[in-house]
Amino acid sequence: MQVSLQQHHIYKYQCGCGKTTQAAAPTLEGTSLGPNFLSFITTARFRTGGSFENLSKLIEDNGQVKPSQTTLNRGLSKVSTLLEPVAKTIAREVMNSEWINIDETSHKLVLEGNRANKGSKKVWVWVFARPDGVYYHIDMHRDKKALQKV
Repeated sequence: MQVSLQQHHIYKYQCGCGKTTQAAAPTLEGTSLGPNFLSFITTARFRTGGSFENLSKLIEDNGQVKPSQTTLNRGLSKVSTLLEPVAKTIAREVMNSEWINIDETSHKLVLEGNRANKGSKKVWVWVFARPDGVYYHIDMHRDKKALQKV
């Protein structure tokens, strides 16, 4: 699979008559966010593991706009949708390999809710790896049935 990148420049022009014209920013269909901003929020969200609230505050601190948590969530949903075929291709390639390394590690999943009812559950992150690709699967179980699901 080949990935291609595009860079867009947005130009602003002021006519001698005083009228200003600005090119529209390219966006991904279904969201008002541009591709560079979507790339930034995707990277920031998954590198920091922060909440949408904290991500919104981070952007506000470093810019002059505070995107709503809903806007950020919709943007990340759009990125996930766009990357789903890529993820499926990687999973298929890794899982159809003659040899793969497999590991499963437990992680604590913090449950959301009001502070008094907050709790956690154990989840298992299954990792299937070969030298040129990795497939991750998250499951609530670490047993033969969980492995067969994959």
